[in-house]
Amino acid sequence: MPKLIEVIEDAQGYDADGLRQRLAGEAPGAVLDDHTRWREPLVRAASRLRGLGAISIVLIAATTGAMITLAANAALAANSQVIHVLRLVGAKDSYIAGAFVRRFTLRALAGAAIGTLVGMVMILLLPSADVGGGFLTGLGFRGWHWALPLAIPVLAALVAFAATRRAALVTLRELS
Repeated sequence: MPKLIEVIEDAQGYDADGLRQRLAGEAPGAVLDDHTRWREPLVRAASRLRGLGAISIVLIAATTGAMITLAANAALAANSQVIHVLRLVGAKDSYIAGAFVRRFTLRALAGAAIGTLVGMVMILLLPSADVGGGFLTGLGFRGWHWALPLAIPVLAALVAFAATRRAALVTLRELS
């Protein structure tokens, strides 16, 4: 009958080679399995997934910036007559750009906040970890990690601010 012995490490760890030799001397045929053989590929895959996640976030931010730039350019072009009248009454380009920046930044902030809230609710509804170790259980946030998604609306607003400001100032210079 096979027996399983759990080895609990202290801060210094344990001597795997010494334990293997002791097992071989006291219990021939015993195997020390420290899970490194099957755990290493999983750790590598997890780190690659983190890298892919970071690349995905950068691509999403770039795509968001591009879409907001196109939308801002379209809004500026559609309002070219209003911009002309505003300039006639003395409005500076920074004032006109500020109106567009404020509008697009607040919309991006609101949209990202709603999306983040829905996403956090969906993560909250995921099944919790169980003893059986079912697939996709125990996913989600724990403790202070619940604050991490709250950065998404702020980052979306920053991307919208930068993209709209740049697009507005460039387009207003071209309309001069």
